[in-house]
Amino acid sequence: MAEDFLGDIPVLTGIPQLPEAKHFAECEQQMGLRFPPSYIQFVNRFGYGRLCELFLVYVPLGGEFDSLELRWAEIGETIRESLEADLVEFPPDGSVDLVRGLCPFGVSENGHTVAWDPSSHAEDGELDIYMMGNKMLSVTRVGRSMREFVRAVSSADVKRVLGIGYEPLPICFRPLGSSGRRTAGT
Repeated sequence: MAEDFLGDIPVLTGIPQLPEAKHFAECEQQMGLRFPPSYIQFVNRFGYGRLCELFLVYVPLGGEFDSLELRWAEIGETIRESLEADLVEFPPDGSVDLVRGLCPFGVSENGHTVAWDPSSHAEDGELDIYMMGNKMLSVTRVGRSMREFVRAVSSADVKRVLGIGYEPLPICFRPLGSSGRRTAGT
């Protein structure tokens, strides 16, 4: 993800809650994957918060608050239970094996799950990003980086990714911090 792209995302009011470097390695080990470079750049710049006024992007916070470590495990368990109960609908881009291996890192406030496919690891370190629809009613490949993710949900492509009832989302980020945590400039 190019730095100029990050600079084009306006930050709305709020105090960024940034991850500490030690939590990246701990969380990667726990999840069994290497974080994509675009995600690392993104969370080091913006921290935890709401992207495009709809998506909560989780970050490694040492297992506290609304951390990636906590949400990855909780959402992953929901996905596993949904697979076991045969509740997941795979079109247009999913399969049992794909969904079983997904690593969630975000959610929409409307019930969508945003996840990486660790088996898609490329030379540049990026991973395919998938959107699981509300109530696991679809699995859609969104892109291969945070840049492609933001581009998809902020363009006419949003209808393919989220559904025909959606209009392009605004490109913005709203930090959601917690008192006592490391924030920008500290």
